[in-house]
Amino acid sequence: MRYGTTRTRKTILIDGGPSGTYAKHLRGLLTAIAADRRDIDLAVLSHIDNDHVKGLLDLFAELHDTDEDPAGDGQHLPTIKELWHNAFSVSAGGPDIAPRIREALATAGGAAPRLRTLAGTLMGVGEGDALRVAAQSLGVPINLRFGSGPVMLDGSAAIRVGGIRLDVLGPSTRILEKLRKEWLGWLTRHERAIAGGRSMAAAADQKTPNLSSIVILLRARGRSVLFTGDGRGDHILDGLRERRLLKADGTLHVDVLKVPHHGSSRNASPEFFRTVTADRYVISANGRYGNPDLDCLIWMVDAAAGRPIEIICTNDTESLAELRKQRPPKRSGYRLTIAARDAPVHTIVLE
Repeated sequence: MRYGTTRTRKTILIDGGPSGTYAKHLRGLLTAIAADRRDIDLAVLSHIDNDHVKGLLDLFAELHDTDEDPAGDGQHLPTIKELWHNAFSVSAGGPDIAPRIREALATAGGAAPRLRTLAGTLMGVGEGDALRVAAQSLGVPINLRFGSGPVMLDGSAAIRVGGIRLDVLGPSTRILEKLRKEWLGWLTRHERAIAGGRSMAAAADQKTPNLSSIVILLRARGRSVLFTGDGRGDHILDGLRERRLLKADGTLHVDVLKVPHHGSSRNASPEFFRTVTADRYVISANGRYGNPDLDCLIWMVDAAAGRPIEIICTNDTESLAELRKQRPPKRSGYRLTIAARDAPVHTIVLE
């Protein structure tokens, strides 16, 4: 996100995307920022999933290489002034959980392919730690505005980056404690299954708990963008209520809403889209794992109740095709925009 005039411009980078995103899309944008003699005023990793952290890891790795060999290829990268990043020990609510998760995966046996979420979590733990080490080696402050502690809703005031106001809506201590209990319950069930001689494949519950995303509302000069990461809709609503950001009628309208968790129906609800409305809904998804879910898309369109909206997606998917059948755009009042396949960025201008 970029804000301000040529003279006062500020840049905030939220997440880095999956493997390949940095080289194909992000690097060119960053070198252009550096050529304009600008910095990244704030970089944010919403959470440690691989499809959010990998691009940032690639960026920090090149920054480290450039620091070691300033000659490089002549294309400079911008300085990163601050990083917001919660370690797994924070996002899962305690430092004792990761070793038990590793043990659970090691004993999974034939069930391991079915535990993609668990394996991805473990990969993310290592990548999140690597990002923290890389930032420290470059002297990039981590969570500086939070006293170097976790980025949290609790006790934090609105933060300013130039003319941009940032309100952290999550995670909260209450949500992290609940998440910790979910992880401990999951681990206990599976450890009992193995102790009883059953394989991990025989365990009744293969679904692992979620991680907790940093969720931020950004506002400047009457414009607003809500970045949700992979946050859960009910948690986001709790954060909005705690911040007292809902209007008297119990709703919030933003110019741009980054739809939670790639448009997964597990992270949203009709209530969420009735409470948080937007002019533009942005979804980063390519159909993998069914995202964006058709239900989520329908909730979004129905909540608008004919009000003109734009749905912006990185890829066309079967669910979007079905949406067009069940809720024709002209009749339902929305415009569907698919980002150009070869373009490095889809730009949304809020004036």
